[in-house]
Amino acid sequence: MSKQTIPAGYKQTEIGVIPEDWNVKKIGEFTDCTAGGTPSTSISSYWGGNNPWMSSGELHLKRVFDVSERITNEGLSNSSTKYVPSESVLMGLAGQGKTRGTVAISKIDLCTNQSIAAIFPSSKHSTEYLFYNLDYRYEELRSLSTGDGGRGGLNLKIIRSLSLPYPSLEEQTTIANALSDVDGLLAELEKLIVKKQAIKTATMQQLLTGKTRLPQFAHHPDGTKKAQKQTELGPIPEDWKVKTVYELAENQKPQFDDGDWIVVVK
Repeated sequence: MSKQTIPAGYKQTEIGVIPEDWNVKKIGEFTDCTAGGTPSTSISSYWGGNNPWMSSGELHLKRVFDVSERITNEGLSNSSTKYVPSESVLMGLAGQGKTRGTVAISKIDLCTNQSIAAIFPSSKHSTEYLFYNLDYRYEELRSLSTGDGGRGGLNLKIIRSLSLPYPSLEEQTTIANALSDVDGLLAELEKLIVKKQAIKTATMQQLLTGKTRLPQFAHHPDGTKKAQKQTELGPIPEDWKVKTVYELAENQKPQFDDGDWIVVVK
C-alpha cells in the first residue's frame, strides 16, 4: 500500500496497516512458550492420579475448566509434560482434522501433551486478547505449518516468530471484552436456535402422527371429537389410513409384497 493511501492515524508495518499508536511484536518477545509430553501409557502407575492432563482433542472446548485425563505425580516426573498456569493460551501443534492451529485458554493449572503449546504472556499483555488474535489467525497458522496436508505441524519456533499487532493493555482488555460479549450473544442465539428446533420437532411429532389434530379436522360434522384407532403403526386418527409407499405412487406396480408403512390423510 502506498503512503498516500494510508488513512490518517494509521501506519504501514510488516504485517499491514495498523493504528499509529499500536506496536508490532513477535510472540516470543512477550511470552513464554512451552510444549508438553505424554507419560508412558504402558505404565499404569503413571495414570489415574490428581494432575489434570490435557490432549489436543480437548482444544475445541475453548475455555478449559476441566479435562478428561489425570496423571500421577510419578507420571508427571517421568515424562516431558509439565504444569502450565491458568490463563495460558493453548495451541494445537498437531492433531487430526482441524486441531492444528486451534487455540483455547486454560482456566485451571494443568499439564498437556506434546501436541499442545502453552503460551503465557507477560503481565503487560492480555491473555484474552492474545487468544482472540490467534483464533482469528487460525487459517494463517495452518498455512505456516511444516509438512503437508494432515501430517503438517506447528512448532515453538514458528509460534515465537509470529508477529502480531499490539495496542496498550487497556485497549487490549477493551477489545477482548467486546469480543467476549459477541461470543456470549452468539452462544445465546445458538441456544435459541436449538430451542426452536426442539419446538418444531415436537410439533411435527404431534401433527404427523395425529396425536394432535388441527381444529378444523378434530371433530365430526355433528361436533363430536374424532377418536383414535389402533394400527400396525400404533394409534392414529380414526379417519386416517395406513398405506405403503408403493400404494401412494401413481402408475407404479409394486415389485414386492412387504414395504415400509407410512400414515396418510385421505
